[in-house]
Amino acid sequence: MYINKIIILPEDYTIRITDVTNPLLKEKHFYLIPTSHTVFIPKSNIMKQIQTNYPEIKTVDITHKGLTTIEIDYVLRTPLFRLDNGLAVDTEGVVYQEPKDINNLPILTLKVNLPNKEKLKDISLFSKKLKTTLNEVREIIVDENYDVSYLFSQSNSYIITTLKDDTDILWSTLISAITTDPLLSTLNSSKKSLRYIDLRFGNKVFYKFGKSGSISSTTKESTISTTTTYYDTRILAKPNR
Repeated sequence: MYINKIIILPEDYTIRITDVTNPLLKEKHFYLIPTSHTVFIPKSNIMKQIQTNYPEIKTVDITHKGLTTIEIDYVLRTPLFRLDNGLAVDTEGVVYQEPKDINNLPILTLKVNLPNKEKLKDISLFSKKLKTTLNEVREIIVDENYDVSYLFSQSNSYIITTLKDDTDILWSTLISAITTDPLLSTLNSSKKSLRYIDLRFGNKVFYKFGKSGSISSTTKESTISTTTTYYDTRILAKPNR
């Protein structure tokens, strides 16, 4: 008795998966119970071989659709980042070789162990939000102190946070800061000279711009010091954390 029909869903990997399954199924390492018209095939071995050959496949499920028919359903991994060695990191924190082009993903540089999958998803979402408001993120660095730097594309500027902080709160703090003067006006006039926005200190947001003209006013929430090369500003942003 042979399995003579294999249904692959989605169909994109039909040829690749059948190339793996056909030799295994021809080995006859399965059992037939005639009274129940049931064929037992080596599912675990087939699933293992599929994922070994195609590490971008996250899960595989095999079900019987008749005495000589099986259906193989698979789910591909979702890459969040790329590493400097070309490998991808997916939503589960798995490092693997991704066959699709991932050059559009930010590079993840780690000086600590890989964060858990929830933190990875938070970092990825925060990065995507930054793209919609400030700039596209080209690299994310997690350093020895668990500080997270989001480096912008085509710019020397970055956002810096800490890994322990809730990214939803960080985002609220950032939005409050960039939509409030003096940072709002400065971004409108000198966005290209932004060097960093620092969100590591609760509701105090620190930022730095490159060489710029003088600033004519301050508020009690902000202190501005000017040198010939740059100025630094700290502002009190809501909501409090």
